[in-house]
Amino acid sequence: MKTPTLVPLDNGENSSNTKQQPPSVLNLADEIKTLLRNIGTDELCPSNVESPASALWRNNKGEANEGEVLYVGYDDDNDLYLKVEDGCGGDVSIWESYGDLCDKTLAAVRDLVVERMGERSCSECGRPVFEGYVVWDGAEYYCSDECLHKHYTSEQWKEMTTGPAGREEEGNSHCYWTDWWNA
Repeated sequence: MKTPTLVPLDNGENSSNTKQQPPSVLNLADEIKTLLRNIGTDELCPSNVESPASALWRNNKGEANEGEVLYVGYDDDNDLYLKVEDGCGGDVSIWESYGDLCDKTLAAVRDLVVERMGERSCSECGRPVFEGYVVWDGAEYYCSDECLHKHYTSEQWKEMTTGPAGREEEGNSHCYWTDWWNA
């Protein structure tokens, strides 16, 4: 006789109905790693946002602690980690491979990564800009030389950043290249 398997239901109860299909599981850790790869980094600082994410962690004595997520990233073995403030001026790393990352925390971190991706997008191609060109204090952003030069020649860009030839002192700080990886 086949033993029925217990499948969690949306309301938190279990069902012994063997015909019920298990719910599709969204792997939040993989989704976060994919987002990081899409923006070209293996680590991101999701701080300076309106609602920072926090994560629970246990110290060496097994005591529960909570801290703000400072960084999210993955290592060479594709293991997702969160660097979380430890409440003592330092940080602690929480790793996917240790099973210490809960879905609630991962969902909040994913939302922060998506929020950071939407802060600035390239005026040409639409990709998120974490490093690139700022034109007129953010009226336009460009992620690469290729995208910038579809709108401005090298000479125009030089003039916009350093001033006209012979009048370089008229250059401005409204057009420049920068990065926001840890902003």
